[in-house]
Amino acid sequence: MEKLTTKASGLIERDHNAGKSIMRRLMMLWCLCGVWLATLALAQAPKPEYVASATLDHADGMYKCDEEAVFSVTLKHNDVPMTAGDFDWILTVDGVKKIAAGKGQLGEQPAQIKGTLIELGILRLTIVRIDDQSTQLVPIGAGYEVEKIRPTCVEPDDFAQYWEQQKALVRAIPPDVQMVKVDDRCNDKQTTYRISFADIENTRIYGWLSVPNAAGLYPAILTLPSAGCAPGDPGSSWAQAGFLSMVLYIHNYPIDLPAEKYVELQNGKLAGYMVRGRENRDTYYFRRVFLGCTRFMDYLMSRPEWDGKHLIVTGASQGGGLSLICAGLEPRVTAIVAHVPAMCDHTGCLSDRASGWPQLIPNKDPNIAKISAYYDAVNFARHAKCATLISTGFADTSCPATSVYSVYAVLPQPKRIVPTPDMGHHGWAKNKYLSDKFIIGLGKMP
Repeated sequence: MEKLTTKASGLIERDHNAGKSIMRRLMMLWCLCGVWLATLALAQAPKPEYVASATLDHADGMYKCDEEAVFSVTLKHNDVPMTAGDFDWILTVDGVKKIAAGKGQLGEQPAQIKGTLIELGILRLTIVRIDDQSTQLVPIGAGYEVEKIRPTCVEPDDFAQYWEQQKALVRAIPPDVQMVKVDDRCNDKQTTYRISFADIENTRIYGWLSVPNAAGLYPAILTLPSAGCAPGDPGSSWAQAGFLSMVLYIHNYPIDLPAEKYVELQNGKLAGYMVRGRENRDTYYFRRVFLGCTRFMDYLMSRPEWDGKHLIVTGASQGGGLSLICAGLEPRVTAIVAHVPAMCDHTGCLSDRASGWPQLIPNKDPNIAKISAYYDAVNFARHAKCATLISTGFADTSCPATSVYSVYAVLPQPKRIVPTPDMGHHGWAKNKYLSDKFIIGLGKMP
């Protein structure tokens, strides 16, 4: 009986010890789960987000040189208005030259910041710190006699000759038009195709063509893309509105690849495409792009549906710059819509002014500065022969307003610029109604 008791006691003790071991393991697992869940919650928790907004004492944001501008600033933290704390601010000439800096105090009323420019340009306000958090918020800019701004870019003596030679080069290549109807993009009003042409250096230029189904003659519109590596929308809505429509894709890749392929290209072969080959005018990436634009315009004007009168070019950012460039390449362009256009006044940086995207000239390199003149939207705009509607935001850090006014200065009449003091680079869509009205009116100023 004693042996049995001892044996039973040992079993109980072993079971007890095993139980304690299991409990320890469970506790450890619970702790690990707790750490994992806490880490997951932390990872999924929204990062603190600060938003700055501001108004000016002049509603239109326009000032005379040496006139004081008063900025009234409000800040939100995760959508909640901030009424306590402080922030650091700087005032610059469109992000280039520092004019003033200081500290603002948050309260129930907007914080006021005052400044002025004695020169032409944009007095840009940037919030660089809120409490203990570094930021880079650009809520607004004030324009100082901006319509007097002139470009720094100088047109090379052989600019027109060079591009005439380049257009002749691409036109000598058989276009090898390849078209595929895209059924899921078609409807009873229009038919859409994927289309491509042979371009220089054994490359191809791709895009979309949308044709109204009803018989007749139609104005043509070419939509140029913003920067990036993925193809955009085919723009079939313009065909439904009664336009012969094409949309360009600038890269040497088909437009029907899987989405992940374009991400791979963006991170690989197309990374930094906007500055590739900039050391030589014959190797810069945009040479084949500009000539691809010529291919698309030539084709639009060869279609039997074209009305023979109207060729409109439109785009935003990179596409805005390309629109201006198309009008310089092709004298038959009849209207330009260029929202926040890129590639304007590359040489601004040489004069301590803002250069447009892609800020092509590194370290004020004189050789690249010379090459950049052949790829500056300013020099193409000098050769435009049509009406232009152009927009800019005084809070735009990608395509600064100074560079946009530089190109606006050389455009022929009729022209109109739509400035917005509190608009950044991606706010241009607020002007879409105006630009649509301009396009539907076939270049008649709204």
